[in-house]
Amino acid sequence: MLSERTAVEFIDAIDLDLLGACPLCLFDLAWALHQGRIPSRGLVSGTVDWVWLEIEESLKQAVVRLRMQEAPHAEDALYDLELNGSHGVLARVVVERLALGLAEEMSRRSV
Repeated sequence: MLSERTAVEFIDAIDLDLLGACPLCLFDLAWALHQGRIPSRGLVSGTVDWVWLEIEESLKQAVVRLRMQEAPHAEDALYDLELNGSHGVLARVVVERLALGLAEEMSRRSV
């Protein structure tokens, strides 16, 4: 089973820029983070559902590649994707990280 902590560590091995997530789809979550708010579960899950349509295939391919390279926790990440898809820990952590990156970019541009 993939824990949140393990998922957070695991996604460091994935080039998230290559997943193809649309910044507009991440915007509401990123804006909440940019403003320093703790996003609601509904906002996070809604954003994951929306972004999942864009990143599903490329995320699975990235995890499979890491599994073939025998990266730590890749087996658990792949299992989470196969079993839970957009409702899994990995999908949520990836989307949160993507939104955080966008929030940080907004902060840099507003200075």
